Amino acid sequence: MNVSFDWYNVFYYVCEFKNVTKAANFLCVSQPAITRHIRNLEKALGKKLITKTPKGIELTTAGKLLYNEIKTPIENLNLANANFNAKSDDYDTVIIINAGVSTTRHYLLNVLAKFNKKHPNVKFTVNSSEYKVSFQKLREGKSDLIFYSSEERVEMGNNVVEQGWKNINDSFVISSKLKDKYPDFISIKDLNNFPIVCKKSGGTGRRNLEKEFEKVGLKFLPTYQLSHNWLVEEYVKMGLGMGLVIKELVEEQLKSGELVEIKTDIVLPKRKYVFAYSKTSDKLNILKELIEELKKV
Repeated sequence: MNVSFDWYNVFYYVCEFKNVTKAANFLCVSQPAITRHIRNLEKALGKKLITKTPKGIELTTAGKLLYNEIKTPIENLNLANANFNAKSDDYDTVIIINAGVSTTRHYLLNVLAKFNKKHPNVKFTVNSSEYKVSFQKLREGKSDLIFYSSEERVEMGNNVVEQGWKNINDSFVISSKLKDKYPDFISIKDLNNFPIVCKKSGGTGRRNLEKEFEKVGLKFLPTYQLSHNWLVEEYVKMGLGMGLVIKELVEEQLKSGELVEIKTDIVLPKRKYVFAYSKTSDKLNILKELIEELKKV
């Protein structure tokens, strides 16, 4: 039986991650495919290479010998491939991204600008759509990369890879101009006595807040309801009220003192911001490179 390079490559990454699931996610293949490649390799070589334990996987003596033999050649090949891609102008494509306006404004623009310096032939189209629409576009191949809150769930499909990106927290903030007009702490029962700025109904943060009001028999009554988080931030900066914002998006303003956080007795759940892409995309190589840059943010 001929030994496929893919089998060696899969074996190498399983050894590196010491975990089949992590190797599958990295290689954008299913866990059964990883297991099948390992079994094919073991059958071809006539030796048991890996054993499963409650803590993960362990290499047999033969597995350790094989790993030591292939480690350097595979790493050299991966390095050569990365160097070639970095110097190549072959990437001439358009990457379509669906992300919230605030995410684009605070995070993506800098990453995309930096990426364009390295790959000037790569162009970006950035859209902002409701998450169900974003997923549909991804499944139909009309979008390449989408961002959303992990609480926003739809049927992903077998070809979609989801990865965690950032932990986010919802918080109330005011402009420093209003500091003398607001107490440092406001209870949920008194919150509606102050002008509140937030996104329109349907957003995850707003929805979680409404649930907290319902628990104490109250209705959430915001003064200003806006379409995007960045508009909420701008209204707050102008001193028009207390805003429900994603704290991580206004960290610089909080540190500089331009904005001030207001404490409440409301405990809003922590959220995770994630991204997804199709593992069958013909732009997979360039997408993975872009994702690595995003992870550095």
